[in-house]
Amino acid sequence: MKAADIFDLEALAHEIQFLNNRRDKILYLIASVDDVVTLTSRMKEMLREEGIKHLFMESLTQALSIFNKMEANFDYLEKTGYRFEIKLVNKSSEEIYRTEVGKVPLIRDIV
Repeated sequence: MKAADIFDLEALAHEIQFLNNRRDKILYLIASVDDVVTLTSRMKEMLREEGIKHLFMESLTQALSIFNKMEANFDYLEKTGYRFEIKLVNKSSEEIYRTEVGKVPLIRDIV
């Protein structure tokens, strides 16, 4: 989002977690931030749903290409049937899973 001149999520986020909901086929990027309403509004206004999906898939294909160039492309990701969503939440939100000792795992998988 920084490159798209929306906002610098890395600088603004207190915590970041990926949630892979296999049952519903949704991959979420969940970030806790201070100003949820303003940042969510800005993101949706500037990117809209299709732009968010494109940005997410572009970032994902760049990360995946390190491991597997055959599957790291838009067509493959489209065929999975997954939706890609970015959720901005308050710092104390229960949408971000925390371990018993208060740590936030980077990736959470729901089967």
